Amino acid sequence: ITEPNQRMISEQCNFLFVHIPKTAGNSIQNILLPFADDQLIKAFPQEIAPPPAQSQGDALPAYAQKFAARPMGEMDGFDRFGLAHPVYNLRKHSPLRDYQRELPAALFQRLFKTTCVRNPWERLISMYFSPHRGPVTWDRARFLKMANKIASAASFVELPDDPPGQAPFSHVNLVMRQERLDADFRQLCERLEIPYQELPVRNKSSHEHYSVYYDDELVALVRDRFRADVEAFGYEFERPARRSFLARWLPFGRR
Repeated sequence: ITEPNQRMISEQCNFLFVHIPKTAGNSIQNILLPFADDQLIKAFPQEIAPPPAQSQGDALPAYAQKFAARPMGEMDGFDRFGLAHPVYNLRKHSPLRDYQRELPAALFQRLFKTTCVRNPWERLISMYFSPHRGPVTWDRARFLKMANKIASAASFVELPDDPPGQAPFSHVNLVMRQERLDADFRQLCERLEIPYQELPVRNKSSHEHYSVYYDDELVALVRDRFRADVEAFGYEFERPARRSFLARWLPFGRR
């Protein structure tokens, strides 16, 4: 079903948000939806959602009805929802090239483009343990198979006519980073002249620090496959700082 007055491209507020999976996109879209043009499609947790209808009683385009009828298991995360634009063939995780294809050229050029990125080693572990997959135990072979299919953040914001060597995020006006998300989201709200709201926690994975799942081979594989992301933002594979024996066992010791 469609909730009236919930809309994501915003011609009124002049922004375009590219939602890269597992980069806090659900949290960001929760805040941006009231200022956007997309329609929120909600699916029932236990069943296939019925085709949505606009508040005026008109049916959404066929592609949007088909998307809304997808099983919940095909949507991402515990806080799952779909987005469909009432005019353009665009969805929740549409890459920038789809926006370029669907939107009038002048509108595409005018819109303020933003996205959010995340350390790729961390992002892949979050994706592996994503709530929509249900209870998952660590299986290196399954993770490796998944990692070889996941697209880099850079690939979401590339355009087909980019010349070789073009900076991968050059089409984006503001790239938010999950490791400093609140500050970057405040900056976005100021730029769009919309009220700042604290971002809710949505679609959170449950797992240990990402580093414990990697061996040297997997570390190298992610570095190679996601080289554009790593080099653009200086990401590194990091292990949490080890606390001393006294710090772990003396509850009143200095932290």
